[in-house]
Amino acid sequence: MKAFTYERANTPAAAAAALAGKPGAKLIAGGTNLLDLMKLQIETPAHLIDVNRLGFDKIEPTPEGGLRIGALVRNTDLAADPRIEREVEGLAACVVHHPEWQRGIGTSIRAGLKQTLTLAPDLEALVVMVCDQPFVTAELIAALLAKYATEHMNAACAYADTVGVPALFTRSFFARLASLPDDRGASRLLAQFPHEVATVSFPEGAIDIDTAADYRTHLGEDQEAVELYKTTAKFEGPPGREQHGFPAKEEVPG
Repeated sequence: MKAFTYERANTPAAAAAALAGKPGAKLIAGGTNLLDLMKLQIETPAHLIDVNRLGFDKIEPTPEGGLRIGALVRNTDLAADPRIEREVEGLAACVVHHPEWQRGIGTSIRAGLKQTLTLAPDLEALVVMVCDQPFVTAELIAALLAKYATEHMNAACAYADTVGVPALFTRSFFARLASLPDDRGASRLLAQFPHEVATVSFPEGAIDIDTAADYRTHLGEDQEAVELYKTTAKFEGPPGREQHGFPAKEEVPG
């Protein structure tokens, strides 16, 4: 890890001023993602600004009957909040409490798989998804199910010269999912067993939203940046993909 300086901001104005006044600065809150990337020198900020004391860690009701979730609310606090659970009551959904999520994506897959098999022990297949791919649709998931129904094998999405999530895994792969290393995702298996995977084309799968800049870009504020991102993703893979369990550039035949 490269050397850096540190300060703690007590107000939003102080955080904004520090960010604007120090080139190469990054904000850090309760999560460890940035620190993990710094250890691997994927991220090398010259200065860290701690924003934990800004008061954005609350889940509050809105006049319209919804919930306002603060930007600094911890994932574990959000998942454990009874108001969140009430929102999914009556739906075909189950909230899984996973306090060890920081150990890596492989642990989250194991936790979800375990709970799913508890509820449906005879399950034939399941779909693994992530929450930062904005172009995933119900029609895409239906296409994976249709591919599984006709090919009788795992089905995954093809994009950026790789094969990744969303991905459907058959029961024969459940044990392999449960054995993933803590820091590796489902795409590791797709790369290891390419001839057991049918593919569905999903070019937009190369686009994910990790930062506010990503969000602004994909709202269409900078269409040239979107096209550049797609081109870069196709030939190089998005930066840091390996750390999230996605092969940077795997050639997997359909």
